[in-house]
Amino acid sequence: MKTAAKDVSEKVTSLQDSIERKESEILTLKEKATEEEAEQESMRNEMKNLLSQIADLNQNRDSSKKEHENSVKLFEVEIAQLRNQLDTQAQNCIEAKAELSTCRNEHASQFTKLAESSELTQSRNELYELQNQLQVKDKELARIKKLLDDTEERIASSQEEMEKRHSIIENLPVSLATLRSTVDGIQSMVSAQQQSTYNAKQNCGSLQPEKGAHNDDSKNFAELRNQIQNLEHSIVERCAKNDLEIKVRELQDKIMNLERSGDLLKAEVLIAAARRDDAEAEAAKWISKHKLLEDRLRKTEVQQLLDAKLKVEFEGQESMNRIYEGLRADGGIPALMTEISENNKTLSLFFEQYKSDVDQFKSLHRRLEALGAELRDVEIRVDNSIGVLGSTSVDSRPDIVNPGIGQPDEKVEWRVAKKVSVLIEKAQLKIRNLESALEAKESEAELAALQSEMAVQEADPMHPCLWEEVPSGPRVGTPGSEPDLSFHTPESTHTPIKQCKSGVTEGIEGTQYSHKDSALNLYPPLPLRTHTKPEPAQAMYCQPVGFRF
Repeated sequence: MKTAAKDVSEKVTSLQDSIERKESEILTLKEKATEEEAEQESMRNEMKNLLSQIADLNQNRDSSKKEHENSVKLFEVEIAQLRNQLDTQAQNCIEAKAELSTCRNEHASQFTKLAESSELTQSRNELYELQNQLQVKDKELARIKKLLDDTEERIASSQEEMEKRHSIIENLPVSLATLRSTVDGIQSMVSAQQQSTYNAKQNCGSLQPEKGAHNDDSKNFAELRNQIQNLEHSIVERCAKNDLEIKVRELQDKIMNLERSGDLLKAEVLIAAARRDDAEAEAAKWISKHKLLEDRLRKTEVQQLLDAKLKVEFEGQESMNRIYEGLRADGGIPALMTEISENNKTLSLFFEQYKSDVDQFKSLHRRLEALGAELRDVEIRVDNSIGVLGSTSVDSRPDIVNPGIGQPDEKVEWRVAKKVSVLIEKAQLKIRNLESALEAKESEAELAALQSEMAVQEADPMHPCLWEEVPSGPRVGTPGSEPDLSFHTPESTHTPIKQCKSGVTEGIEGTQYSHKDSALNLYPPLPLRTHTKPEPAQAMYCQPVGFRF
């Protein structure tokens, strides 16, 4: 009995531990959600600070722009004064340029006279003609070189053919001699054989046919000799007709004539090159003379410019001296000098202030760039976190089509603020989904346990697994634990069980077990069938009467 109570208590404690674990997990998730909300609030505060800094920077920029515009106006006034002074000097320069133009016209007339000289034009025309002749002769030389190459190739091929024919001609007498020797040997053998046959059969009646045969053989040999002689005559005639040496000599004569013409052309080319060199030397002389004249003209122009500048400066100095003398006579020169020094001081101070404003503007621009980079980093982090959380129903907002890509005309800070709000909504929805998933998993586990127990009870209500004793050492299902299959005594197993307190099942009278309602009943009771015998789900929570946890 005590062991059963201990088993029930251990099961209850295990269930309480699992419930506490789930509650702790829910608390950790809530803490994470609060931390994320705190981070989002800190990010919002940072965004507000950044926006305030940006507004301050814009104000500073506007103020610096106004100061810069004022300084630009002052500079424009000073530039206008300087332009007036430059206009007066420009008029003086125009007068000097008029004098220079007259000098240039004179020098131009001299250049035209030089250009119209007949010697220079003739030398140039001769140079052009020589260049054209040289080009034509270069083309002729290239054509002659091609012809020479072709003739050399033809000569080489003809020499090869001549060598082949000479070898054939040299071998023909040897072959003819061998033919003659063979024919003479055959004729001597035939004549000896005929003589022997004639001597042996001179008394026979068949002499006339033998003589006829002998005459036929002699005729055949005579025909062979005639054919050999005809071959010799034909070879001699062909050698006489196809005399390649004559052709080679003709080709050599042509080559000599071409070489002579090439030498003549080379001599003409050398003469033309010498004439071209002479013409180039004359042209170089004329060009050097032309350069000397140009240098003289430039020197005269520079001298005239210097004279004009000296005149202008001398006149200006005289006018300034006159002004100074007049001011000295009036006694206002010290006041003018002090005014000029004060103006210089104010200009230097203004320039320093302008420099400091420019430096400040550059530093503010750098800070703006750094803040923009930080905002872009924050935007990237927000986009990454949105991607990690996954697509939800929040993505279908009308103001943000794609959280990862900002609008072209939208500011970075407003875009980041919208993305942060989207991230907060997604995080909250993710937390709600996690809580609902945890609750669903818990309900599914409880339902599965109840259904398994109901299935066992319906199959065999008095199954021994419903009444087995759990060992007090390790828990059931833990590694290293073995189930204890010891049963209760027959008296305890077959005694009736009382009705449980929950009223779900009917107990058996005379039992010492009673049902215990769980204090942490998180789920509603399921509609179960009523039995006269105990249910396994309620038997797990039954305990002896009078025993309290």
